[in-house]
Amino acid sequence: MILKPIALLLFMVISLSIGGLSSGQSAFQVEVVVESAFTRLLPTTQSAQAASVFIGDRLIAIGRNADGNWFEVQRLRGTRIGWITRQFLDFEFDPIGLPITDGITGLKGPTPVVEQYGVSILILVEVNLRADASTRSATIDVVPHSSILPLLEIYPDLTWVKVNYLGNIGWIAGYLVRLPENLGDVPRTPGVTGVPGFQLVVIPPEIQRAQLQRLREFVISRKRVADDLAGFWALVNRGDIVPCTPPGLLEEQYNATFQDYRELPELRRYLPRIQQAIDYLNASLRVLQPCGTYTQTEVNSAYADAVNAKVIFDATLLALDNLDQNIIPPSGATPIPTATSGTP
Repeated sequence: MILKPIALLLFMVISLSIGGLSSGQSAFQVEVVVESAFTRLLPTTQSAQAASVFIGDRLIAIGRNADGNWFEVQRLRGTRIGWITRQFLDFEFDPIGLPITDGITGLKGPTPVVEQYGVSILILVEVNLRADASTRSATIDVVPHSSILPLLEIYPDLTWVKVNYLGNIGWIAGYLVRLPENLGDVPRTPGVTGVPGFQLVVIPPEIQRAQLQRLREFVISRKRVADDLAGFWALVNRGDIVPCTPPGLLEEQYNATFQDYRELPELRRYLPRIQQAIDYLNASLRVLQPCGTYTQTEVNSAYADAVNAKVIFDATLLALDNLDQNIIPPSGATPIPTATSGTP
C-alpha cells in the first residue's frame, strides 16, 4: 500500500521534469552519439573541460558559436554545461535557427560575429571567401562545409552573398550556400542586376535517391566491420580465446564531387560524421593488428572505439531512411531547383 503513493510521486516528478521543457526548447534537442565526451567552457578544444556527457544523453542546444560548428548546451532540467562540437551530436532541427551566443572565441579577423539582420546561411561545400563578388577576386580564407555564417548583404539575383567568417568580411558565390526562405531586412547590393552564367538546375528525385543509395551502401559495408569488431572485443573482454584475423585499416574515403553535393546537399552533414566513425573504427583496428595478448586498457579502448563507430553508423542509416521517406520528393513530384555556375 505504501508503494503506490511513492510510485505516483515519482511519476509526478518525472512528468514535471519533462513537461518543464518549452516548445522552443524541445525543438532544439540533441543526442550525444559518442561513447563519452567533455563539454568545454568556451567553443574550442583548447578551453577547459566543463562537464561530462555520454552516449544517448539528451541535451538542449541554446546557442551556436561564430561559425556554427559548436553548440552551447544545457541539461533537460535547465543546467547549462558549456559547449560541445556538432560532430558529437545527432539532431533533426536546422541549426540556423539557433542564436549566436559566442561571436568572439576563435576569431581570425577584427569584426565580432553577430546576426546584424537576424539571418544566417549554411555553407554547402568548402568554399573560398573572396574580397569582392568575383571569382577573380583575392581569396581571404577557405570556409569549411556546414559552417553557419551571418548574412550581411546579398545580390538581388542571389548570385553572391556577403558574410562574416570568424571576423573576416567577404563574399561567397550564392549557389554554394543554403539561404533561408525569409531574407528579412538584409541589404541588397545596389546597382547590380545579375551575373551572367547562372542558371537553375532541376535535380530529379531519382537522382537524389541514387545518391542516397550509394551513400547507404558505403555506410552499411563499414557498419558490418564495426559490428564484427565490437563483438570480437566483447568476447576478448570476457576472457574468451578468439581467432585473430585482422582486416586492414579502412583507407578508402567517400568520393564526393561538387556535382554529388549539388545532387544531394545533405552530404555536407553526413560525410563528416561518417569520417569520424571510420576514424574510430581504424583506432580499434590498430589495436587488433598485432595479434596476441592485449592489456585490459587496450581491450577497453578498442571496444569503446568500435562501439562509437557502430553507433554513428546506425544513427546515419536511420537519418538516411528518414531523408528517403520524408524529405526527398516522391517520383513524379516537382523536383528541387538549385542555382549553379562555374568556378566558385
